[in-house]
Amino acid sequence: MQFRLADNPPVKGGVLFLLLVATVGETVILVAFLVTDAAEPALAAGISLLVMAVVVALSAWLMNRGVVKLTEEQLGVRTAAGKQLIEWADVAGARVRMVSQLGKVDRILAALAGPDNDRRLVEIELKRPFRFAILPWRQDGTDAIGLPALPGRRIRVYVSDPEGLVDAISMHLSRSSE
Repeated sequence: MQFRLADNPPVKGGVLFLLLVATVGETVILVAFLVTDAAEPALAAGISLLVMAVVVALSAWLMNRGVVKLTEEQLGVRTAAGKQLIEWADVAGARVRMVSQLGKVDRILAALAGPDNDRRLVEIELKRPFRFAILPWRQDGTDAIGLPALPGRRIRVYVSDPEGLVDAISMHLSRSSE
């Protein structure tokens, strides 16, 4: 069973904020380039800032393209940026939430993305902490050796049918507990 990923308003708002900061930074660097003799360092800093902004924006865009796939063994989130695999034994439950119910930072970033971005999302509760793999050929998940995610025992997924995903997860958990 598969569910298509949808846009993530906090990530979209964060990228817009980053691009705004990069634009302001580029303007400051351009002014410094024009009024000082330090043209080469200003140009190098400007190019570096621009490249960083493009890389972050591209990776955020890639993270929002993909599917959530439920199999008998695991719950997987596959995006163009990578994959996350969680064994069913590590899933405690799932629920539908609104962006307005999230923390202050997420609400602010979602508001930057636009006024109508109070969307529904699926919050999956885990029994073990979620980790980002440090080895590039490994996938993220509860079995990964790597850096812990914050908050560690919860992941959020924006899908086109959040109620359907929660129902499918609940059905699978009830079936596996029998």
